[in-house]
Amino acid sequence: AEGFNCDGECVIGEDCLGVCGGDAEEDCSGECNGGAEYDECGECNGDGATYECFDGSLACNAAGCTDGAILSFGGVSGNTVQVLYASSEDMGGIQFSISGADVTGAEGGASAEAGWTVSTSSTTWIGFSFSNTTIPSGSGVLTELSFSGDGSEICFTEAVVSDQLGASVETTFGDCVLPDPVYGCTDIDACNYDSEANTDDGTCDYPAEGFSCDGQCVIGEDCL
Repeated sequence: AEGFNCDGECVIGEDCLGVCGGDAEEDCSGECNGGAEYDECGECNGDGATYECFDGSLACNAAGCTDGAILSFGGVSGNTVQVLYASSEDMGGIQFSISGADVTGAEGGASAEAGWTVSTSSTTWIGFSFSNTTIPSGSGVLTELSFSGDGSEICFTEAVVSDQLGASVETTFGDCVLPDPVYGCTDIDACNYDSEANTDDGTCDYPAEGFSCDGQCVIGEDCL
């Protein structure tokens, strides 16, 4: 018969079921016609990539993770927004700039817990330690920014992260964030200007011509 010699011996090989010329194969666990397969990490019947990297992605092990740092926006409440970090390296200093709003202050977060010296301008936040104290690798809240704006999207425009030795860590930043609307009068020339508002509600009140908001004449009075 085809596949056999005159002595009845199979000459084309048997599969794992003993069928001459058959196509049954053992899976990676050694079971004939079994369904076990190697996962992406090379393990038989494994769970695949389960090691969580600093940026939330999954890899087979630490060697499969990409080094770097990410800055992103977290929760927004009124005129404050959290700045989040995720880093594969201990961080010795961070600087970032934003657009869409003016920074009016910053407090809290890992930078405060580490005792970092923090300074801000209208667009930039800088934090570092004179004593070389680092924020450990991992993720969390870096700081909470206070801001004023007109309700526009707030976006990162630049971000620099340094390690303990001052070497630059490859840094990316997350998506823009839209502030919660804070309604009120946003015209600084109005009598009821609200510095906390970012969305004008049409309630601005102005003095009569020639008078201040306090009712005082500002253009001079005649002899009467």
